Amino acid sequence: METVKRGDISEVVQASGNVQASKRSSLSFSDAEEAKDAISTIQVGVGDAVKAGQVLATMDDSVARIQVTNAEAPSIRQTF
Repeated sequence: METVKRGDISEVVQASGNVQASKRSSLSFSDAEEAKDAISTIQVGVGDAVKAGQVLATMDDSVARIQVTNAEAPSIRQTF
């Protein structure tokens, strides 16, 4: 018979394997033409660690800026 004793238990474990992301997101666009020029810069690479709120890519907004300018043009002309 053995006497029960208090003490620390430590164990070292070595293992190898693959790590998989718990969450994955996909980007989609309504058509191929839209997607072709939609992204102007990509801030991260495959396998990079990212944080919540971090900018991953920026969209090209040049078409939207032109549309805003064209939409505002009639009201600017009326003020002169």
